[in-house]
Amino acid sequence: MDKKFEIPKRKMTVWKAAGWLLGLAFLVNLAGCSAFFTIIPIDKAKIESPQGSASNKGFDKVAYVDGIWNEKVLPTVQQKATDFSQLYTELTLNQDAASQKYGNKVGGPYNFLTKFEGKVLSADTSSRVGLITTQVETTNGPVNLTVQVGPVVQGTAIRDALGIIAFNDFVNQLQFADVADELNTRALKNALNNTDPTSLVGKTVDITGAFTLDNKDKIVITPVFMTAK
Repeated sequence: MDKKFEIPKRKMTVWKAAGWLLGLAFLVNLAGCSAFFTIIPIDKAKIESPQGSASNKGFDKVAYVDGIWNEKVLPTVQQKATDFSQLYTELTLNQDAASQKYGNKVGGPYNFLTKFEGKVLSADTSSRVGLITTQVETTNGPVNLTVQVGPVVQGTAIRDALGIIAFNDFVNQLQFADVADELNTRALKNALNNTDPTSLVGKTVDITGAFTLDNKDKIVITPVFMTAK
C-alpha cells in the first residue's frame, strides 16, 4: 500500500515544479518586454483638447458661438460672400471649377457664401420649416431661390461654408453638430430681426447667407443678413 502512494507523490512534485518554472519564465519574459503593455493612472489618461478647441466635458454651444460670432462669423460672411449672379453663371459654365474657387467642402457637397437682391414671390409658414421664395436676376435669366425663415432651420451650410470651423476642433460629432444648430439659430435671429416672413411678400430684399450645393436648380439659402426695401 505504501509503494502505491509514493509513485503519484513523485509525479505531482515534478508537475508542480514544472508549473512554477513556466510561470517564472513568463514573468521574466514580461519584465524584459516593455512594449507588451503600459499601465497609465486613470487621472493621467484623460484626453486634453488642443488650445482653442471645444472642451471634452461640459461643452456649451452657445458660449462657443458667442466667442466667434461678432469677431469671426459675421465678418467672414460679409467678406467671402460672392454675388449670386456671378456665382451661378460660373457654376453653370463649370461647376467643378467654380466650386473649388468659391466653395468650401466638409466631407460632402460644396458650401458657398453668397449675396443677392431678389423679389419675394411667396412665403410658406404652414410648418416649422418656414420658407420664402425669392426671384433673382442673373445673366442666365431669373432664378428662384428658396430662403429658410424657420423657426426650424435645416442643414449645416453656414458652419461648413465659413471655412473657419473644423471637425478636429471638437471632441465628437455631437459637438460639431451642436455648433451648426446654434449658428443656424443665431443667423435666423440676425436676419429676420423679429420680422414676420409673410410681410415680405411682394417686397425686394437684400440677402447674404449660405447654401449647400446639393442641386444647382433647387438652391436653399440660410440667411445671415436680410434687409427689406
